[in-house]
Amino acid sequence: MILTYAKRIEAAGRWPDDVELWRVDCAPALAQGLDRDALRDLDETERERAQRFLREEDRVRFVLARATLRQLLAERLGTPAHALRFGASGHGRPELQGQAGAPAFNVSHSGPHALVALSCEREVGVDVELLTQGLEWRALGRVACTAAERDTLECVLPAQRARAFMRIWTAKEALLKAVGVGIAEHLQAFSIDPREEGGAASVSGLHAQPHGPSVACIETLRFHWLDELPGAQACLAWSPAGR
Repeated sequence: MILTYAKRIEAAGRWPDDVELWRVDCAPALAQGLDRDALRDLDETERERAQRFLREEDRVRFVLARATLRQLLAERLGTPAHALRFGASGHGRPELQGQAGAPAFNVSHSGPHALVALSCEREVGVDVELLTQGLEWRALGRVACTAAERDTLECVLPAQRARAFMRIWTAKEALLKAVGVGIAEHLQAFSIDPREEGGAASVSGLHAQPHGPSVACIETLRFHWLDELPGAQACLAWSPAGR
């Protein structure tokens, strides 16, 4: 069963209890390969997308993440996993079709890690990224970071700058996925301080962009970093209750 790969990460006061966060350990499947039955719950579009991956490890990771999402949603909706139908918002955000009261959900995967976030009470976003040696964070920062964030990164100890950059990156991805807008064009719409610790962090330095997420919408979201995944940085974001 696919859910044998998945384990819920307890909130423990870090985020609201109605937000479920599941970690999918892809390492066993990446090492041994997935059984063909792992594809049984996916629809034709997902199977075709899986086959387009050039690397087997990318295909396995995608299939495992999607199959886990389907089974988690199916359990909560009392619907067979293979019967779930997904559509997309105007920005390409996956959405369930024909399921009133379905949980909000979001998925991210990188390396041996996949994360699935669910909530019936609020919107959610999640991102996980591998921490790679020799990350060219300055080049990426020119695209992803505001001037304030780039200045902050230069003040961080050199050995900690790559992780600090990934904290900014994952927080921004998680927040924008929770809002449900395109990510690339809005990365510089607000600033994140990667030095924040503890409870739910907030965003700052907001400015409006044409056709972008509203300042009020972004301001109401909160997020929490997960630093405990081996070799990776992750972040979970959520909106106020009442979606």
